[in-house]
Amino acid sequence: MHTGHRSALRARVKPAQGSDHGLTVGFAILVILLVADLVTGVVLTASYASAVIVTALITTPQRTAVVAAVTLPLSLSSGFWHDSFGTRDWVVRCILAALLSAGALVASRVSTRREERLQQMTRIADVVQRALLRAIPPELGNIAIATRYQSATQAAAIGGDLYEAVSTDHGVRILVGDVRGKGIEAAETAATVLGAFKHAASRAPDLATLAATLDRAVSLVIDEEDFVTALLVEVDGAELRVASCGHHPPLHITDGTGTDLDTGEPSPPLGFAVEPETRSHPFPAGSRVLLYTDGLIEARNDSGDFFDLDAAHQVLAAGTPDDALDAIVQRVTAHAGHRLEDDIALVLFENLGDSRAAARA
Repeated sequence: MHTGHRSALRARVKPAQGSDHGLTVGFAILVILLVADLVTGVVLTASYASAVIVTALITTPQRTAVVAAVTLPLSLSSGFWHDSFGTRDWVVRCILAALLSAGALVASRVSTRREERLQQMTRIADVVQRALLRAIPPELGNIAIATRYQSATQAAAIGGDLYEAVSTDHGVRILVGDVRGKGIEAAETAATVLGAFKHAASRAPDLATLAATLDRAVSLVIDEEDFVTALLVEVDGAELRVASCGHHPPLHITDGTGTDLDTGEPSPPLGFAVEPETRSHPFPAGSRVLLYTDGLIEARNDSGDFFDLDAAHQVLAAGTPDDALDAIVQRVTAHAGHRLEDDIALVLFENLGDSRAAARA
């Protein structure tokens, strides 16, 4: 399984030691203020602390302390060239510079600790997500299958998108779902859905029965306002059956073009006593089907335009399923400016045909 790296900290995490120009910027501001102070005669003693404040915003507390250690002696020394040493104005300005510098140092330390905690939460979230979404074999039955989970970049919360695939006597059964919300509660619900699917996928005689089993499991763990959209797919040779519980329809790709597969009358999500229709469709050798969560088609660019999945049909048809999903992930993250608002779960599978299946046997 490929899991997208969470990057919630990109906008705020300070660079590591030796990798930024915090000291240069801080000292440059200090030099500019000092020259202006000497040339104009305007007393800028308290303003020296602005160098410390700016440094605190862009670098580590240690480097901020270096700038502060130079700023404070300069503030004290300003009394000599302004002939104000020991006066009340000089004392007030020096105290103000010291207080502002100390405040910048404290703020820098607090911010750094908060970012370290967020980094730890991000790592924990990744571990939990990987534990929930196990690696699926690249081939099941007569299909080649690839999966991706691309994490949102706006928060370190654990997402509720999920997928699973199991080879059964009825064919290969695949699940894609999306739990409303994020965090531990969403992860617990996702784990419930996945556990119920793994337990019932081989036992349920059809997709409607399987959906009812998942619905009962979800109803035991969710609140009144929560729900899980889900799409169940069964691949049996050159036939494909689908049952949707409030989820986006699968995209069928043949000869570089894609069409949404009919999933019947709209059914509510899991948790609302679902009774989805099951629709059958031809699934000839060489054709592919994409299952996805709404994070894919709801990804927006800076202009507010949604990701155009219709323009990506050729990409989904090219290369291996793994190659195709890599290309789609690259496209959607680039479209969103590498700032995805929602997680994305993707499953792409291809009918290998009887000849290739027999060759592997």
